[in-house]
Amino acid sequence: MTAAAMAGWLAMGEGGGRSAEEISLEEKAQSWNLVVVVTLLGVCIFCTYLLLATSSWRCIKYLPESVVTIVLGILAGSILTLSGQTLSNLITFDPQTFFIYMLPPIIFESGYSLHKGNFFINFGSILVFAVAGTLISTLVVGLGTYVLGQMKVSYPLTMLDSLTFGSLISATDPVATLAIFHALDVNPTLYMLVFGESVLNDAVAVVLFRTFLSFYEREHDSWTSAILQFVFVSLFSGVVGVIVALFSALVFKLTRLYQHPSLEAALMFVFAYLPYLLAEALNLSGIMAILFAGIVMSHYTHYNLSPTTQMTAQQTFRTAALMAETAIFAYMGLSLPTLQHRFHVGFIISAMVLILLGRALNIFPLSFLINRKSQNSGMKISSKEQFIMWFSGLRGAIAFSLVLNMQSHSLTAVSPETKAVLVTTTLIVVLSTIFIFGGGTAPLLEMLLGEKKEIHIAVSKTSEMGAPLDLRESMDDWRYNESGTGNLSVASRRAAGFELYDKQWFIPIFRVLEHERPVEAPHGFHLPSSSHPHEREMLLREENEDGWTMRSDKGNSNSNTRARSKSPRERTNNASAASS
Repeated sequence: MTAAAMAGWLAMGEGGGRSAEEISLEEKAQSWNLVVVVTLLGVCIFCTYLLLATSSWRCIKYLPESVVTIVLGILAGSILTLSGQTLSNLITFDPQTFFIYMLPPIIFESGYSLHKGNFFINFGSILVFAVAGTLISTLVVGLGTYVLGQMKVSYPLTMLDSLTFGSLISATDPVATLAIFHALDVNPTLYMLVFGESVLNDAVAVVLFRTFLSFYEREHDSWTSAILQFVFVSLFSGVVGVIVALFSALVFKLTRLYQHPSLEAALMFVFAYLPYLLAEALNLSGIMAILFAGIVMSHYTHYNLSPTTQMTAQQTFRTAALMAETAIFAYMGLSLPTLQHRFHVGFIISAMVLILLGRALNIFPLSFLINRKSQNSGMKISSKEQFIMWFSGLRGAIAFSLVLNMQSHSLTAVSPETKAVLVTTTLIVVLSTIFIFGGGTAPLLEMLLGEKKEIHIAVSKTSEMGAPLDLRESMDDWRYNESGTGNLSVASRRAAGFELYDKQWFIPIFRVLEHERPVEAPHGFHLPSSSHPHEREMLLREENEDGWTMRSDKGNSNSNTRARSKSPRERTNNASAASS
């Protein structure tokens, strides 16, 4: 089904008020829209490959792929603008499209590929930075914007407009920074603090933004009711995601879907998207729901899948997230020369200063409190790590999409001029942080770490593309030390309570155990009775010109396999050899 056909059906559904020529022109415009967007997406992906292939060149080794995508978008937008107003109008972006189709795969993949051990060990610190830090940043930016506006230094906004802007601009998106972190192999705790904060920060910022929007619609009479709604939506959205994830784990555990990998993978994708739609239908936060669904599904549901579906699902989630992020960054570049902007220099400069100030008042005081609380545990955030966390507070796709959502929202209390100023300021802030802080992360790390390493930029902020989930990478990493004395490390001691409950109750219920599902070999083969789909020595199919045989990862094919019946080609070759 093409976009042109859909546009035609929508036009007919409106009562046939338009002529056939108008419908035909709209169909053609929709088709060109898709052509331009898909072509630009393909060019951006290929240029990302070129960036990876030439990442050893000194002149571009610090260049994040998001910067390349944005530059390509700016060039494409400039060409469209020079070619004529009609062609530039083809590039349209519906914020609802972002929230329904683009944001869910990004958030789900972040939760699904999360290293659960490091995440939950540092969960308390991550939660403090994500929730308390986002609230601090929102208040600093919002109140500062309002005060400076009243002083005629910045663009004058109402208190509600200022707080709404503070909430949307507090959504961090350090994709470029995390790619550099992964390339330089930084401290895993630092990586997880920045990554975990950004994942939860996205969800918190979206819920906070929608809470402020509800004030425009007179849904709240006081701040108390708004705070209660914020807490209610955050908690129950996570509950919805966890319930759907646990239900999916039971479905894959109690059925034989592993015998049909195509059906298994299709149902896995349905369960991955269902929490978002269900939470939105219940007037909750789909972002929060799909985030926790991804975390829980990777811990339970993933282990109930066949090895083929495990790799298929993991790679598909990463590919979808990569394409969504690339499309959003490309549209950011397109927006700069094509949208009708209203620049206010004072507002742009003050917004940048307030963002940096809010980030500083977020990271440094909270790090001090966390270090004081954990002074006996040996796990502290050093001053260098605090500075790196402050420097990595990039703004990205979510902030830009939230302001577009505000612009398209029917808010009579906000003038079109104010909406245009907010969109332009947000776009400039996002592009500035990506170019300045994203491009400056690698030199800063080399300077602070005191050593230079060979950088190979990754295109995923989670881990290497193409690498499936490590089946041992879970909370099973929280284990007793090798001495067998039962003494736990500091990090393990923090998670030991949940680990015991998890191993005793949750894993036996929601995860396939080794003895519960035998591997069913292809017809004509006999596999060892000890084989099961979740062993690391999974059986592989070895292709060669004589057909295929089954062997283990260790290459012990002679002892663990049985020869199959000969193919017609083999029988013909043997007969020819015998006759000769």
